[in-house]
Amino acid sequence: MRANADSCHIWAEAISDYYYDAKDQQLQLGHKHKSLRGRDLIRELSEEAKKNDISVLAYTSAHSSLDFARSHPEFVMRDEKGEAIGSEICFNSPLLLEGQKNRSSYLLSNYELAGLFFDMMNYPFDQLACYCDTCNRLFKEKYGFAQPTKPEKSEAWENFLNFRYQSNANFALSLKQYLRERFPGKLICFNYHGQMPFGWQTAFRPVSHASFSDATMAEDFATRFSQGYPSLTAAFLSGVRPGAVCQVMTDMTLGGYGDFTQRPVADLKWDLFTAKIRGGNVMVIEKILHDYSVRPAVYDMIGEAFGEVKEKEPYFDHPALKEVGLYYSNRTRDWYDQYNSDAYERCAIGAYRALTDMHRQVEFLFDESANLARLQQFPVVFLANAAVLTDSETELLRQYVASGGICSPLGKPAFTTTSAVREKILLSRM
Repeated sequence: MRANADSCHIWAEAISDYYYDAKDQQLQLGHKHKSLRGRDLIRELSEEAKKNDISVLAYTSAHSSLDFARSHPEFVMRDEKGEAIGSEICFNSPLLLEGQKNRSSYLLSNYELAGLFFDMMNYPFDQLACYCDTCNRLFKEKYGFAQPTKPEKSEAWENFLNFRYQSNANFALSLKQYLRERFPGKLICFNYHGQMPFGWQTAFRPVSHASFSDATMAEDFATRFSQGYPSLTAAFLSGVRPGAVCQVMTDMTLGGYGDFTQRPVADLKWDLFTAKIRGGNVMVIEKILHDYSVRPAVYDMIGEAFGEVKEKEPYFDHPALKEVGLYYSNRTRDWYDQYNSDAYERCAIGAYRALTDMHRQVEFLFDESANLARLQQFPVVFLANAAVLTDSETELLRQYVASGGICSPLGKPAFTTTSAVREKILLSRM
């Protein structure tokens, strides 16, 4: 209430424990935290929030569970050497999906919740996965050969990427459909890892994987979201689903999780306002201290920032001026430098930063969803080292230029041009 918040996320469970009243055998994905001593923390918090017109989304882990990993080691994700990866459970495990259906149904049936937020929908950030017996079998049945164990420029590797993209997509969509049929009107959201700086490792296609959630939600922090790259993630999220609701999750501290270096209120306002102009919302993450206390003054700071945003909210609901469409190539991200996704991300982020520093209005375009009508909304389409373009993309860009648009590449043109098209490109680069 002090923070002027409309809603909040409350942790219903972590990787090892949950914080509400349920029998362990009902859920099989965790156990009740021993320190609760009979209290039902989620009931207390959700009912108090309802009294004060604050909606609640319960936070839960999509696929990481210590208890489940101990009980069913055969379904734990494995790296290319066959070694288990912590408590991360394979998305192709039918038992995991059933467990999530049971736990999610229990939460939505028994508590005053607006919906659920599922974290950890990604594959590991720094390890190849998954090579469990189930994935090895499913992949070989589909493609006729074993999964490749390192990045390579081959059809086998493309099949491997597509298999992973589809595996977590099938899990999310199956769970969402199940809950939607039984709990109409409840929000179902999954943590999104398709934005920069994430690469192919997480197995998120920027556009298609954004559509799983009722509202696309992505984590970001002060070092990337505010002064360094103003509105970058909000711009990205608004581009993957134009007109849809999106939410950026930022932190009240400067260093992210585990850090308590306090941000100035003015810095938080910058986050809030630059997200709102993109049509997004902002969730501010505030953590309890190591002695389990909270910082009341921080909630007052959030309240000041949220209060000003609410006061000025009527001024945000206007269409943005379309000056530059920054073309984001998922195929370049996946293939340009397979061992270092940042090789392409640096170009895209650098172009965004340069254009915003020049006070240009920038929106993201995506190879997954680009069409001529969308490109023609912008007088300039900027290709920041888009090194991998399909024949259909090349033809689309030719049509765009032929109709009067300007394609502006950073570095060498990524496609062959006629003399007329080349003249437009050179003109735009001057």
